[in-house]
Amino acid sequence: MLKMRFQQYPVKSVLTDIKLASFFRSYTTAENLLTRAAVQAGGTVLETGASCGLGSAAVQLAAVLEPEVVVHLVGRIERRDIAPLDAETFPMREIGAAQHVFGKKVQIGKTVLDLS
Repeated sequence: MLKMRFQQYPVKSVLTDIKLASFFRSYTTAENLLTRAAVQAGGTVLETGASCGLGSAAVQLAAVLEPEVVVHLVGRIERRDIAPLDAETFPMREIGAAQHVFGKKVQIGKTVLDLS
């Protein structure tokens, strides 16, 4: 029989036990994603949503593995450091056509509405 010993530490927090327990789930899910992706030093991790618990955990755990971690994707796009692949651009007045193309889900890249 395998006996496991766990280190336990008291936690004094204003958060409920249920909320505190949810932190663990973010990190185990992030670790599973990084393991399945075989992330390693010298690789690249693109984190597109590091504003939630899972995204934050993924960035923190990936940093330990020493790949290049690319975060703040929206800011990089806005600064034009990188550009998403655009499948097709539609003027706003043709939003119906854009929705039709997007609904078919056959394009590679983003369907873009030009607001200018």
